[in-house]
Order: sequence, then C-alpha cells, then structure tokens
Amino acid sequence: ESEFKKDIERIERSLEVFKISETVAIDFIQGTLASNFETIDLQKRINELNDYSLLWIEEPVEPDRVYKLLDLKEKSSNKLATGEAYSSIIPFYYLLEKDLIDIAQYDVSHTGSFEECLKLSDKIMEHGKDQVLHVWGSYASLYSNAIFNLINPNIRLLEYPSLEFELSKNIDRAGHEIKNGFFNFKEDFLGIGVEITDTTINSFPYIKGSAYKLPK
Repeated sequence: ESEFKKDIERIERSLEVFKISETVAIDFIQGTLASNFETIDLQKRINELNDYSLLWIEEPVEPDRVYKLLDLKEKSSNKLATGEAYSSIIPFYYLLEKDLIDIAQYDVSHTGSFEECLKLSDKIMEHGKDQVLHVWGSYASLYSNAIFNLINPNIRLLEYPSLEFELSKNIDRAGHEIKNGFFNFKEDFLGIGVEITDTTINSFPYIKGSAYKLPK
C-alpha cells in the first residue's frame, strides 16, 4: 500500500512536469514478475488510476491469466496495453478477438518474423487498436523493431530502453540518435545494423546462473 502511494506521487509529479495529459504510462510489470496482486487489489489499483489521464497501463496481469483483463478493461478509464511477454503472434489474436486490450505491444525480435508481424499489424488495425513496439535487450532488438517501425506506418510508438548493455556497443554497425523524439539511424547498413562475430561471442560468454529469475 505504501509503495503504491509513492507510485501515485510519482505519477502526479510527472504530470506536473509534462503539463499534458496522456504523456505518462504506468507499467505493472506483470509480464515479467510473479504477481503479488490479488484480483481485488488489482481492481482497486486500476480504480485509483482512473483519477489520472494516462497514456496507458502496461502489463497489468500475468501473461497466462488474460481472463483478468476482461474485468479490468471494463473498470479502467485508461487504455490497457499488453503483449511483450508473448513469443508468438497467436496470443494476440485471442486478445483481439475477445477485445481484452486497447494497445498491442509486440516485439519483432521474439514475437515473430517481419512477415508474421506485418500480418499481425494488419489484424490489429482491423480491430481498431493501437500498436506499440516493445524493446528489451541489446541493439539487435532495438534495431529490428526500429526497422519494422520504419516500414510500418501503423506503429504508434517505439519503446526506447534507458538501460544500455556493453554488448550493444560491441555489435553496433549502424549508430543511432534520438532527435526531437524521433529515432534516427546514423549510417547505412545491411541486415539489422548489428554484427556478431566469434570475437563478440568469446568476449561475452554465457555465465551460468546469470539469467533473470522470477522470485519464488
């Protein structure tokens, strides 16, 4: 409860700084973390967030418990976004057919191929939903999604992670910059703008036990 009050304070302060509604998105991170919300608590949080005009509420439920979205969508005055945890386009078709989301967040680097994601994008448009590209990981993920964004006018926003990996600097062959809120490649390139060599692989070996772990 006390942590959520701090979150509310952050929201209010952010809205004061930006001075424009629908500029702040809230991520519940339930696509990654083991949920610590009971259904009634989650509904209460969603109701409290109705006092604010947010850009969207992201990943409010665990990926395998999408049935919770139906009730939340009815209660929320803010848009609900989800999808980053899915490694296939199939769950999105269910979410769209059941009208469980307002914004589809997919990631070309693990949701599917460019071809499959273009088909998914058309389906999202048929249902009148927004689509935002999720990015997490190295520049292999960022550049793949950025390229997809460039060739697909249906994309509303491209997520840009603030965390930078040392690996990204090593494999980057394109360079990029953010200027006036837009992503720009600095150089022409083949492929997706990254190059992974044997030297790269040897320089960044897999370390057993270093993978992300969900709390028990």
